[in-house]
Amino acid sequence: MIENPTIERWVCPPQGDPGWPGIFVRAKLNGEHWLDYEIWEVAGTTDEGPFIPSLYNGMEEMGIQEENMYLYGFIKWDGCCQWTFNQTENCTFVHHETRNTALAFWALVVNTIYDLGKELIPTWWEE
Repeated sequence: MIENPTIERWVCPPQGDPGWPGIFVRAKLNGEHWLDYEIWEVAGTTDEGPFIPSLYNGMEEMGIQEENMYLYGFIKWDGCCQWTFNQTENCTFVHHETRNTALAFWALVVNTIYDLGKELIPTWWEE
């Protein structure tokens, strides 16, 4: 029987990328071939950890809650990946000031999802 661990990870952009604190990811292995994930944008830090804004409550600290999750989906052993954007009124928003910050954010999201797939899916295969 395979143990299906849940991993929670705060992933920061590589050194030298535009200044923002990164993303928070919760991932859970679902059998041998599938990884489910949830992603929140991190807007800053507090003494307790990542600061996650909520569109519904402006920039009030909401913490890591289902209703302000930005994106969720899955990745499979063969690299097939699905993204679903959370479209509730509490959905976390992503705001970019420049093309570089937008590219850095989405590169971090994509790299994190595929890195977690490679790390956690026992049957992982990537071209």
